[in-house]
Amino acid sequence: MTRIALDIDGTLGHRNCQQYMKTCNETLKLAIAEEHLQDISLKAFYQLPEVQAYKERVGEAYYHKAIGWIAYHPEVLRVMRPLPGAKEGVLRLATVGDVAYYTARYSAQSEERSQVMAQATLEWLAACDFANPTSAIFCDGLPGKLQQLAQVIACDTQPVILVDDQYSSLLEQLTTLDEEPAQLLKRSLILVAYGARTAPADAPIPVIALPSWEQRAVHTMLETLAQFTAREQEAITERNTPSEKEAAVSK
Repeated sequence: MTRIALDIDGTLGHRNCQQYMKTCNETLKLAIAEEHLQDISLKAFYQLPEVQAYKERVGEAYYHKAIGWIAYHPEVLRVMRPLPGAKEGVLRLATVGDVAYYTARYSAQSEERSQVMAQATLEWLAACDFANPTSAIFCDGLPGKLQQLAQVIACDTQPVILVDDQYSSLLEQLTTLDEEPAQLLKRSLILVAYGARTAPADAPIPVIALPSWEQRAVHTMLETLAQFTAREQEAITERNTPSEKEAAVSK
């Protein structure tokens, strides 16, 4: 079956800001009174005196790294909020392809951190009742995601579909890959741009817009996808079928 790769962050769910702020407070030992975190926006949280004092103490670079990793703390990942209609949309996709989750929740520097992120991710997928929740691939950033998909294409003759809200960055990364994986992706990858109302123009691979998981949007995307995959499959069959001249030589 066609592989359908689904991003998670920003595509299937978004951060639970209340849990994120609570975890920041506990992990960074900010000593902010819990009542001060009630009904406060993330922007206001970052401006709290305790947060600003921490940033001044550790420095700008370390501060951004610290709060960035807290977004991937297992307590934060387990309580992500699924986007409206995401579960139903993925279930619909699972009827036309082999659904798997491709996420950059991975640390090349820490195997332990990678393991706890992976476990929290699998628990979240199962708790939210997403289709095929145990099929998750953890990639080393966006380049790693593209490399993983190129390997799938190399082992199969089916087109691969990637649904991702980071479509602009992925298209940029595509131009920096080595020639072999780049050619594989350009030949057989279809990118579904989640959150886009119109597909980016002049992309090196087919791109389909999916503005939301609303049922009508998913239906329209699948209609367009069927046209793309039919053309891709015809091209693959043509490449794998010997020409008349080749057939004559083989005889």
